[in-house]
Amino acid sequence: MDENVRNEDFGTVSPEQNEAVATEIYNKLQGHRGRAHLSGFNNGNVIYPEKARRIEIVRLAISVAFEQEMFRQRGFTDKDISSGITTIIESKFLNPDWPRTPFKQEPRLRYINVSQTGKTVEAETVKVGGGAFHPAQLNLTHFDALQRLAYLSMVPRQILEVFESYGEFKKVLKKSDFAGIDTSEMTPTQILYDGGLGEFIRALELKKKGGLSKLDSSLHELKDSLDDRDHFTKLLETLQRAKESGENRGEL
Repeated sequence: MDENVRNEDFGTVSPEQNEAVATEIYNKLQGHRGRAHLSGFNNGNVIYPEKARRIEIVRLAISVAFEQEMFRQRGFTDKDISSGITTIIESKFLNPDWPRTPFKQEPRLRYINVSQTGKTVEAETVKVGGGAFHPAQLNLTHFDALQRLAYLSMVPRQILEVFESYGEFKKVLKKSDFAGIDTSEMTPTQILYDGGLGEFIRALELKKKGGLSKLDSSLHELKDSLDDRDHFTKLLETLQRAKESGENRGEL
C-alpha cells in the first residue's frame, strides 16, 4: 500500500490517519473480547454474565418448500420469508468459568424468529419448533446482541476496504497482541472470530476471487454466511425504528 493511501471520497489519507483508524478498530475489538463470538458473518453469540444470559443469533436459509410452509404456519407472509429470517435464542448463562471448569448445559429460555420486515414471533415452548408461535417483541439485550454481532461482522470488510489486506492492517497498527482476536484465550467465548479475524478477511478475499472452496472445511458456517451483506443492515434499521416507536409508547 502506498505511504499516502488514496481514498476517492476523502482525498489522500496520511499514515497517521491510517494508523488512527487501525487503532480505533483494534480498541473497539478489545471491548468485545470475552463477551462475543462469531461463527460466521452475523452468526454467533453474546454473553451477559451480569444478567446470566447468552443470546445466540442465527441467520436462516429458508429455500425449500416445506421450510417455507413451516414459517407461514408461524405467521410469516411470503414477503417476510423472502426478506430473510433470523433466529434469536436466549439461554441461561451458566459457564462464567469455562473452559477452566466443565461446561454446564445451559437451559433455553426463549426461541424467537424475526424477519427483515420486522415481523417477530416467539415459540410457545423452548424446544426448537415446539408448540405454537405468537407475536413477540425483542428486549434491549436482544438489540444489543444484534448490534454487537453486526459491528463485528462489519470489521473484516472495513479492514479489507481500507487497508487492502489483513497483513497491511497489522503492519499499520503496530501491535502484536491479538489474543482473543486471532488466538483463543481462557474466557467463556475464547475468541471473537472462529478461526481468527484473518480467516474472515480471507473468506471475503476468496469470495471476491471465486475461490471459497479453498476455505478450511471446518469453517463451514463462515462460508455459508457470505451470501448477503445487506440483510443485517436492513434488519437493524427496521428493528431500530420499531424500538424507537416502542420507547415513545413507553414499551420495552
